[in-house]
Formats: sequence, structure tokens, C-alpha cells
Amino acid sequence: MALGRVAVTAARHQGVGDLTAKGQNVSHVTRHQDASGEAETASPAGADGGGRMGSRSASRVIEIEISGPRLLETATRLRKHVPEAAREAIREIERELPEFVRPDDPRYAEVLTQTVEWIIGHFVELMADPETPSTELLDFLYELGVGEAREGRGLEQFQTALRIGAGVALNRLNAEAEAMDIFTSPSTMAQITQALFAYHDRLTETVAEGHAAYEARSHDKRRHHLGHLVELLVTPAPAARAIGTLAGKAGWRLPDTVAAVAVNDPQSWGTAGPALPDEVLNGLDLAEPCLIVPDPEGPGRRTMLRTGLRGRAAAVGPTVAITEVARSLRWARQGLALAERRIISTARPFFVTDHLPIMMIMQDEDLTDIAVAVRLAPLASLPVTSRMRLATTFFACLECNFNAAEVGKRLRVHPQTVRYRIRQLEQIFGPDIHDLDQRFDYLVTLRAWLAMHGP
Repeated sequence: MALGRVAVTAARHQGVGDLTAKGQNVSHVTRHQDASGEAETASPAGADGGGRMGSRSASRVIEIEISGPRLLETATRLRKHVPEAAREAIREIERELPEFVRPDDPRYAEVLTQTVEWIIGHFVELMADPETPSTELLDFLYELGVGEAREGRGLEQFQTALRIGAGVALNRLNAEAEAMDIFTSPSTMAQITQALFAYHDRLTETVAEGHAAYEARSHDKRRHHLGHLVELLVTPAPAARAIGTLAGKAGWRLPDTVAAVAVNDPQSWGTAGPALPDEVLNGLDLAEPCLIVPDPEGPGRRTMLRTGLRGRAAAVGPTVAITEVARSLRWARQGLALAERRIISTARPFFVTDHLPIMMIMQDEDLTDIAVAVRLAPLASLPVTSRMRLATTFFACLECNFNAAEVGKRLRVHPQTVRYRIRQLEQIFGPDIHDLDQRFDYLVTLRAWLAMHGP
């Protein structure tokens, strides 16, 4: 049949529907001569071309098991009915699976009809000669699977259409055989039925192989591009154009804003990794492991991060522009370091913007130590227990404007106890504790001291 000589290149890079886009016809023959002068089919593309590896496919045969008298005669006489069987199969596919066909695209219908005719006709040829090579058909279907994957389509509809076509073909060929009084043996008819569905399974498997191979290659390539994108984003001041180019190659939508997540010891997470959406970029294999979250201020994003990173040693940096990931990561890493020292004490993961005062205070720890030593010197002479109790009370008083009732609620003590402690503070610090100009200094140094020495 003419369709038996289809060029594999007709399917390469395309699905069934895409064969019509450039005016290609599956019955068009693309052949060349080998050294012996015999024609051979165009070889499948190599890895870069989207097809199978290697320059050409080895000859392959779809094995079917049919035995019995008059098989050659049966196949020969059935050949003339193949086109009508294909058209009937297409009509049934249109009826049961209307979304699979395109009635407004005659080229699509033509290609689909020719493909079905080739599939049915090749089965009849195998009946006549079980050694008939199936290489061209298998290569075509493999590349068709590649094309479907490239266009982002699944295989469920195609496989359903193939199953419908196989059923129609079986019924039609059986009816024609009975009308010609060919099949006299029920066992032969049963063998043909079984062989047809085994043939269908092999074709389906071949399409699925092409689909899976392209998806695997695409996944590896995308992962490669995403890795380079993460490496670029964490560098200081990356070029916006370079980011856009890599994001396009990786199929990653450029967000308006991002936030970096600093993590510690991701190896301890096991193979599962964080339960986060694919849009969150994974840089856990970097020297400084991180994640990059697009649109971190969007609805539900905090909940998503808290859920996906629950219990992990992770700090979410501030929201920044796409070219400032390194800045967000720097703050996230500083926050994580403070959390490891228990200066920031909170559930994990945490957001550094919820702890900005202590983050600011701890930017220069030497200077902070000097400020604490100068401003809180009176506390140093007290026993440890009294020192902590009065420091906690002093901090709460500053935040509550020395309202004994409010401080008592916060510390869960009686207001009278608070008043007693305030008198103690006045004795060791003097009247400066009520000086509005001094309060900020005391507030900052007390927060730093409590963060470093608190329970």
C-alpha cells in the first residue's frame, strides 16, 4: 500500500493533527538509495531531532500468530476492502469521539484516514506474510507519540480512537470474509481476532514509547535549564534579559516578585524533598541551598510555604524584584543563622520580615554588645534569676508605657508585683527609665539582650 511507504519525517516533531499544518501527506513517499541501489525509508531523527537514537531503525516485525488454511488467499482478497474498512472506522471514531476529529479541517481528516488505512492494511499484509517488516509503521507511530507529547497532548484520546478503529476493522473484515465464504474454521477466526488485538496493543505501546521518550527528554532539558536559571538568579545583579531567556527555555513564567528561602541541611529531608508546587525553583543542590518562590505575597502563599516546609530549618527572605534574589537570600540566610542560635525563636519555617527589629539590631553584634554593656550595666550586678525577671519586666513596661495592669496580663503576674518590680528598676537605673528620649535605647538593648540570653 502507498501508506506502507510513509516517510517517518511526516510525523517527526508533530502529532496527527499537526501533519496537516504544513501540507504534509502521510502517503507521500520519501525514500533514498543505499549503496546496493535498494530503496530504504528515511531514518528516524537522532536525539537532537526528537526521534529515536541512532541514524536508522533496525528492521522489526510485529509478530502475530495465525495458522490455518487459505490465509494467503484470505489476505489477498481482503486487501481491496481495507480502504472502506478504514473509512468506516473513521466514521465510528467521529461518532464516539467527536472531540478527537476536526470536521472543519479536511486535511486532518485525510491524514487520519490514511493513517487508519495504513494500520489496517499492514495487519492484512501480516496475515499474508508474517515476516513483513513493520519498521516504517512502528517508526511512524513512535514519532507520532513524540509529536503528541511535543504539542502538550496526552494519549488517552488517541488510544481510544485506535481501540475503536480496531473493533470496527475486526467486524468489517469478518463480515467481508463471511460474505466471500472464506473463513470455514472458527479456530482461525478466533486466532485472527486475538492477533488483531495483540497488534493493536503493540501499536499503542509504540506510540506511548515515543510520547514517554519525548517527555523524559523534555523533563531532563527543562531541569537543566531550571538549574542554570537558579544559579543565575542567586548571583548579584543578574541581567534581566538573561533571566528572561533562561526562563523561556525552562518554561518558567517570569513573576513580578520573588522571595528566596534559605535552608539548612536539605540532605536530611530524604528523597521526598519539600512538598511545594513546581513553580517554586529548587536550588537545594547549591553550595548555599535555597528555594526561590514566585509571587510570595500572593493569596495563600504563606500557607503554602508553611505547609510544604513544616518543621524544616528554613527562613523566607523579603519580597524583591526578580533581579534581586541574592539580596533576599542574604537576609534569609542571616535570619536562619539567628534562628540556629535561638536568637530568633519561632516555628519553622519563618519569615524574616516578621523579625525585622532583631534582624536590624544584630547586624553589628560587636556594637550591640557594647550598647548592652553600657545601657544595661545595672543588671549585670544582679543574680541571674533577678536579672532575667527584671529585664523581662522592664521590656514589657517599655512596650506597655508602664501600665502595670497591661504588663501584669502580659507576664501573668499581679499588677502589684509589677509595681514592686518597677520600684526596683527605678532604684538601680534611676529616673532615666521614664525619660522618653532614653526609652528607645533601652527598648533596643533589652530586645537584643533578651534574644541572646532569654529562656
